[in-house]
Formats: sequence, C-alpha cells, structure tokens
Amino acid sequence: MCVILVGMLLFSCKKEVKELRRDDSAIKDTGLIISYGVYRGWCAGDDSLTITANDLCYLLIAKCGESEISKHKSITPDIKSNLLNLLDFETFKKLQLNSCNICFDGSDYWISIKNNSYYHRIRYGAGDSTAISSMKLFVKELDRLKAEFE
Repeated sequence: MCVILVGMLLFSCKKEVKELRRDDSAIKDTGLIISYGVYRGWCAGDDSLTITANDLCYLLIAKCGESEISKHKSITPDIKSNLLNLLDFETFKKLQLNSCNICFDGSDYWISIKNNSYYHRIRYGAGDSTAISSMKLFVKELDRLKAEFE
C-alpha cells in the first residue's frame, strides 16, 4: 500500500503541468509580457491572465479541459502604469519558488515575466505567503484585474 502511495505522489509531482495556452494572435507586443494564473488539482479548472503592452487576455480552462473561455480587452495607460509601479522587478527576479501543491490536490499560483530575452517564473501556494510578501500589492492588483473577467 505504501509503495503505491509513494509511486502515485512521485508520478503526480513529475507530471508536467502545461502552461495555460493563450491565443497568441491576440498578443502583438514583443516587449514586456506578464502572465498570472492558477493550476488546480483534480480537474477543478485553471485560469490565467496575460498582460502585454496593449492587451489583457484572460483564459479559463474548465474542469478536465472540457471547455475553454477566452476574453480580451485593451489595457488602459492607467492600468499599465499602476501595475508597473507595483512591480519590483529586481525583487521578483530574486524569488526562487517552484511549489507543487497541485501534487497533493491543492492549487498553485504562478507568475511569469518575459521582457525580450529575459524570462522568470515562480509557482507558489497559500503556504508561501511569507516568501512572496514583497510582491503582495502586485499580486493583489493581478487578482483584481483577473477578477474583472470572471
């Protein structure tokens, strides 16, 4: 019994979680791209928000991939400015988080930032709140923007 449980845990942690797909035709910017989302266990559904210089792109993949909903809108200069003011890029680059709460039927939140040749991604869960406390206001704004589409 124990061997089966350990095998299941190892398999689930090794299971590659695909980054949420997005409609690349909607993303015309080649500069800064900020993506934020959540992976949920047991086919509970995943969602993401991708922010470019011109667009906010929301993607919801319903439980077990049964359906997808994609929504887009233009980003206003005020939203963009506010978001960039809240982003401490140097602090973000130093974060090294790669949680696997989804391995135990939990949820993993993730943030990725791409700027030309630079790319950094973190994945964290509710238990990592101290580790991302320096990004709290930035994450709160990402949550607010994503909630506008839900």
